[in-house]
Amino acid sequence: MTKRVEIILDLETTGLHADAEIISLAALERVTGKSFYKDAQPKRMPISKTITRITGITNARLRRKPPWSMVGVAFWDWVATFCNENVTVALIAHNARRFDVPLLLRRSASLKRASPVDMRALLVKDTLVVARRLLPGLRPNHRQASVYAHLFGEEPLLQHNAMGDVDALRKIMDHDLFTANPVEFCTYNALDVHTTDVRRCANVIRLHADSKLDMRAFFGAVTRADVSERESQHAPLSGSSAACVRCSHVYSVFFNHVCVQVTF
Repeated sequence: MTKRVEIILDLETTGLHADAEIISLAALERVTGKSFYKDAQPKRMPISKTITRITGITNARLRRKPPWSMVGVAFWDWVATFCNENVTVALIAHNARRFDVPLLLRRSASLKRASPVDMRALLVKDTLVVARRLLPGLRPNHRQASVYAHLFGEEPLLQHNAMGDVDALRKIMDHDLFTANPVEFCTYNALDVHTTDVRRCANVIRLHADSKLDMRAFFGAVTRADVSERESQHAPLSGSSAACVRCSHVYSVFFNHVCVQVTF
C-alpha cells in the first residue's frame, strides 16, 4: 500500500520574474511536524527595497547566509528522508502549480548535484485551486491571507515570512472545511508542472521574437483579464517588453486568460 507524505512549503523570492532567486525556503511535513527553514544568499545582490519591505528580509541578513547551491541540496536531502519505495511525496503550497513549485524546480535544475528525489514520483497540490473550489464567492480574493481571515476571523500573524506562511497554510488545511472536502483534482504530477512551465516560458519568448505580438495590447489585456487578485496585483501595468518576457507569473495570465493559442 502506497503512503502519501505531504510537505507544505513556501518560498520568499527576489521577485516574480522567470529568473527570480529564492531567498528563503520553509517546509513542514504534516504528520511528523518535522520542518526545514533556511535563507539563501542570492547571486544578485542587493535585493530591492520592495522585497525587503514585503518580506522583512534585509541585505545584511542575506550576506551571512549560504548560497542557493547549498540550501537547495540541503532541502532535497531533507525531502529524501521521507522517501522510500512505498511512499509518494506531495509538495503543497498556495499557488503551487503556477509559482512556488515551478520556481523551485527551475532553480533546482541549476544544482550541480543530482536530486535524490525521483521527480516522476513527486506530486504537487495547489491549495489556491482548492480554495477557489470550496469558497467560490470569497471576497475580496482567494489569497492565502484572505482564506485564513475568512476561516479564523483574523489575519495570519506572519505574512510573507516563509515559515509563518507555512504554519498558516497548515492551519487552513487542518480546518474542517478542507479536511471534510478532499479535492483530488487539485493534485498534479511535478514533472508535468515543470514541463508546462518550461514550455510556457519558451513559447512566450518565441512569440515575442517573432514580432507578431503587440506588446502594448498584451499589457492592456493582462490588466483587463478576469484573474485572481494574487495574479492581477503582480501583472505589470507598464514597462518594457523585456520585463514581460521575464515575468513568469504574467506567462500564466497570458496563456490562461488572454487566449493566445500555442501548440506545445
